[in-house]
Amino acid sequence: MQFAIQAQEIPKHPLEGTWKWQSTNEDGSTRQGFRWYWTDSVVGVHRIAHASIDAETLKPIHGWSAFQTISKEGISDELWVDTKGRLGHATKRFTDKSSSITFTGTSESGNVSGIIELSWNQAVDTFKEVGSRLVGFDPTYQEIAPALEAQRIDYNPAEKGEVVWLGDERPILDPRLEDLNGKWESTNKDGHVNLSINFSPWDLGSSFLERFVLFDDEGNARRGGYNLTRKDPKSGQMIIFGIGGNGFSLIGGWDFMGGSTTGQRQGGNRLVRSFLSEDEIHAKWQSKENGQFIDNGNGYILKRKKTENDQDTETANEDKKRSYYQRSQDARKFTGFIKTDFKIVKENDVASYLAAEKEWKTLHEQIMQKGGLLHWHVAHIKNAKLGEPNYATVQVYASMEDMQNGSIWDNLDYSAVGSRASLAERTWPYLKHAGSDVYQAIDQYWSPDSGNMEIDHINMGYMSVRSGKTQDYVTAERTLAKPFWNVVSNLDSSFGGWAMHRLVESSRAGVNHDFATVHFKTQANMSDQAAWQSNTQRAMGI
Repeated sequence: MQFAIQAQEIPKHPLEGTWKWQSTNEDGSTRQGFRWYWTDSVVGVHRIAHASIDAETLKPIHGWSAFQTISKEGISDELWVDTKGRLGHATKRFTDKSSSITFTGTSESGNVSGIIELSWNQAVDTFKEVGSRLVGFDPTYQEIAPALEAQRIDYNPAEKGEVVWLGDERPILDPRLEDLNGKWESTNKDGHVNLSINFSPWDLGSSFLERFVLFDDEGNARRGGYNLTRKDPKSGQMIIFGIGGNGFSLIGGWDFMGGSTTGQRQGGNRLVRSFLSEDEIHAKWQSKENGQFIDNGNGYILKRKKTENDQDTETANEDKKRSYYQRSQDARKFTGFIKTDFKIVKENDVASYLAAEKEWKTLHEQIMQKGGLLHWHVAHIKNAKLGEPNYATVQVYASMEDMQNGSIWDNLDYSAVGSRASLAERTWPYLKHAGSDVYQAIDQYWSPDSGNMEIDHINMGYMSVRSGKTQDYVTAERTLAKPFWNVVSNLDSSFGGWAMHRLVESSRAGVNHDFATVHFKTQANMSDQAAWQSNTQRAMGI
């Protein structure tokens, strides 16, 4: 999609362009590199990037960057950061062919400060820069630093082989931000792009930079800005600076909310981004009320904008670095086995049956402590018709071997129940076995809040797949249904998770489905049917 950018009419930086510089140290050694000055007319700021290049590898080894407000009466403000963790503010004063910068800041070892004098010739094709009274660098104090001399160049130094960018070697500030890297877009109901965001590592990985632009219905940029994430030199916490045409300020930080879900705090608000897939995000704003963050509206969907360099081939996918989202999903993915034993219990026998199951629970807890069982519970089947199973016990195993390991029962402590045989005699008169289903877990999604939920309501749906369409069905569940229920969990506090299970075997008569989908909920927060339908409709709208 093409859209217009209506840039502000603002003056360019006087040194706009690319520069190649060199400096000779007191010991006769030299340093060299490049500097870039450019104007972001959409945001309304000047930008500067400076890189020192290793003479042998031609790779950048140090650098700094700055965001500079447009000069007013010869004075501008500047936010600067470098690749060694320093950051600070500066005031720059311009004259006809020179500028003077007074800067202050902080580093891990203390405060930094200094003065930078820069002058250029009449043709603006060379400049000379000298630092003085430098505190907090190497050495700790310099009255006068070696001069830096630069010449304007009209070519791309990378294309000439004069610099080798790090590319995939470039580190990132925090791996939990890695999946945000790249360009994202949101569209309005008419399909027009109304928000464009670009995330990128900056300053050799010591910064994480977000540039955002908002568009009107005609595709014209309404406004834009930057959010610059750094590690605070003193506390080590990640902090965010907001940058725009009116200046810059420290606005917040990050909350990591489980998996690859992030919360970007800005003042009393927070922008929560939950990945629906590697290329799709559900974003929603929250505001703080009585110490808690409360959702504001339904949110919106961001989709990754593919670049021309992106390859959609099998080879490219095999070589692609696994994203943090994918790694976090795989780490949480359960692929074990679930056995459900169905029972028919008469109404008059329910109390006796449940009393017996409480005793069985103590034995299952012993098996769980030994690692032979992951989970066990008794479920009441609410919509059972007369004569159909109305209770079930559910056992979750890490492997088929665990499920088939009957010998583990020989090493339990039966003192509290008498014996396994006597407990069975106190149980079987109150129920009629109605067969068992065994499933293997294929995929699941858990809400970030599910760890604090008491899951006490489970809905199951049974799916029969057409011949030859099994993989298509599994793909559709993973790429369509799973992201959808992810959004629902953000809108409905009762929804704890979604799962897809493949039927392995069944001893029940008439069972002919292939898969089951499962919804995990908590009754404490459960809304009525109308509210549930409203939430699912809102999710569809998003």
